[in-house]
Amino acid sequence: MKKFRHAFVNLPQLTEEYIDGRRHYKTPEGNVYPSVTTILSRLPNESLREWQKRVDEEEANRVSKVAARRGTNLHEICERYLLNEERPMRGHMPDVQGMFAELSKYIDRIDEIYAIEAQLYCDTYQFAGRCDVIGTFDGHPAIMDFKTTKSEVDSSMDKVKKYFMQLSAYSLAFEERTGQEINLGVLLFASNETEPSCIQADLTKYKMEFISVLDPGEM
Repeated sequence: MKKFRHAFVNLPQLTEEYIDGRRHYKTPEGNVYPSVTTILSRLPNESLREWQKRVDEEEANRVSKVAARRGTNLHEICERYLLNEERPMRGHMPDVQGMFAELSKYIDRIDEIYAIEAQLYCDTYQFAGRCDVIGTFDGHPAIMDFKTTKSEVDSSMDKVKKYFMQLSAYSLAFEERTGQEINLGVLLFASNETEPSCIQADLTKYKMEFISVLDPGEM
């Protein structure tokens, strides 16, 4: 089992709050900012709408709940693994263990780790969020996120674009908090139905796209 190098940076703790059912974070200075996912939820998702049309509401809810459970459990295993715990898969069901085992070939390309489950906020653009991993991937500083896929909805181009906008927001916040600019975004996709995948992108253009969807009242 790989042992990861830890070079954790000091990041402030945020308090999670819900306002009108939407996730927000309270900063140490007392500012309350919407989460990155709350902001991006405003964007249309045609692939999701088309999928929802093909299945009934009960099936859509069932699939979503299963996917959420798998996603939460996979994230827990990945976090344990990155923290160099000896038995990261303990207590989890075989389907999730199998997804992690397949995904680990990409996770092992992570070298040094700056932050895990990093709480970040940006005063300039007034948003906050939580990033899975920040560190080096194939030797290059990167913002990384683990994603689980259950259907073509999750890997559609509009969804992937939204994911990279999410990573670009974390990049902006990390730079504001630490002074370090990171422009490589890495998405690690796991599935119990298809092969895992790794998609990389330069986050530079996605930063401007993310900023463009911010509500002027939030800035």
